[in-house]
Amino acid sequence: MKAIILLLLLAVNVSATELECQKDYDLALSVMQQRQKDNNLIEAMELYDKKIVMSAYSQPQQRTIRLRIEAAKNFANLNAQKCFKWSIL
Repeated sequence: MKAIILLLLLAVNVSATELECQKDYDLALSVMQQRQKDNNLIEAMELYDKKIVMSAYSQPQQRTIRLRIEAAKNFANLNAQKCFKWSIL
């Protein structure tokens, strides 16, 4: 019985971690998409988490749509990866 309860608690914790990391992914994707569209840095700072904005806006703007999409996905994956690493430690 204790093992079942422990497994349920671990499953709930994993789900919460996945949801939190999905939020981080979505936020980072949105910020980098704005960056790739060359939207105003000041407006982005007002709308989003400042650390993520500064990280995204320190990256170069890509010239082609394909590279812009790739840059946004890579940035989002990197932020989700950081989230998962912190949940493991």
